[in-house]
Amino acid sequence: MATATPYGWSPSNQTDTYSGKFTDPMEEEMFQSWYGYHAKKRGLNPDPDDGGHFYDYRAAYKAGINPDETGHWSSEFKLAGHPNLIVQSDVPGQLVNTKTGERFWNPQYHDVPFEQLFDLSERPKLARPKR
Repeated sequence: MATATPYGWSPSNQTDTYSGKFTDPMEEEMFQSWYGYHAKKRGLNPDPDDGGHFYDYRAAYKAGINPDETGHWSSEFKLAGHPNLIVQSDVPGQLVNTKTGERFWNPQYHDVPFEQLFDLSERPKLARPKR
């Protein structure tokens, strides 16, 4: 009886725990080619492992994700420290985590008087971002 494998898993596209590179040299070569194309086209650092990216390009590659027509990559693979991981939402004083969709209040920049900040009846309902 065959066992099911997780989505996107195959022996060739597994990454090494320490280096983060694909364990199969052919898969790593294919990834490097894929990333090289996008890096050149979009003006990215040619090293996909550079810590300044704050983006997991290998995970995007494994998931079959490419940037959209504007060059924007899916927020799903942003890493901690990404400059656009937490952004101002469409509601004043509310921030949104672009990776998870979680919304939360930022009292430091909120335009509601301080005495109303903790009065939940005065706040609009939080909504999940549309995807």
